[in-house]
Amino acid sequence: MALQMEPPSATVNGGDAITFVVKDGGAPVPVESWELSGGGTLRDGVFTAPKVVLQSVRSAVTARTATGSVAAEVTTSPANQWIMLLAAYFALVVAGGVWGVFWLFELTAKQSAAEGWLFLLMSALCGGLGSCLHGINSLTAYVGAKQFQSSWSLYYMARPVVGGILGPLMFLVFRSNLMGDTQQVNMNDWLAVAALTGISGLFADKAVEKLKQVVDVVFSVPKDARPDKLEKKAQAPPGQAGMGGAGEQQAPATESSAGDVTEEVKKKGAGA
Repeated sequence: MALQMEPPSATVNGGDAITFVVKDGGAPVPVESWELSGGGTLRDGVFTAPKVVLQSVRSAVTARTATGSVAAEVTTSPANQWIMLLAAYFALVVAGGVWGVFWLFELTAKQSAAEGWLFLLMSALCGGLGSCLHGINSLTAYVGAKQFQSSWSLYYMARPVVGGILGPLMFLVFRSNLMGDTQQVNMNDWLAVAALTGISGLFADKAVEKLKQVVDVVFSVPKDARPDKLEKKAQAPPGQAGMGGAGEQQAPATESSAGDVTEEVKKKGAGA
């Protein structure tokens, strides 16, 4: 029977440990020595992954017995490190955004008239907070289901930026009344602006689809429905049609076209 390592391959998170066993025909076999190539530590068949990794690290575990050797592969995933980094990132962004919103409310309370740049700043902050809420909800769902992949880390880090840009854009669209069904939204009210842009960041995909509809309406080109529309064909100038003028190019007559002309002449002669 051939030697087998159990498990033959494994994927672990940073700092996790896994035990390898060598078997021959289903029965454990004594191991004379263990060898490890790559990151991590190995002692008596117990592999411990490195604690801090920002990208996948592959390690090879080799066991040597009296009858031969067998190897297994271990991949250390950086998921845990990215989860902690993203959690700290979202915490900082949310804390800064909430502080900025409260600061703006206090600032506008002392002014008799609101300025446009304050509305834009409020839109950016609330849009970023809404996108943060979406990112946190998505991150916790995937982490809870143990399906988080570190390759999506950039997506989560970009969510506040997307919301911070989408919020002011939605404010300008609503403020300019490009959407005909938004007359009841008072864009001079701070609470309305904060709610609208925050929801836009939370549901960024739907907000982008709404903006796409606005673009289709504003930049749409109506079709020309005239029944007598002339086709786009090269025509001779008035007074030169059929006269072989300088601006007219005569097509060479083919056998089929010549035959058609002859038949037409015969029909006219018979009718006469």
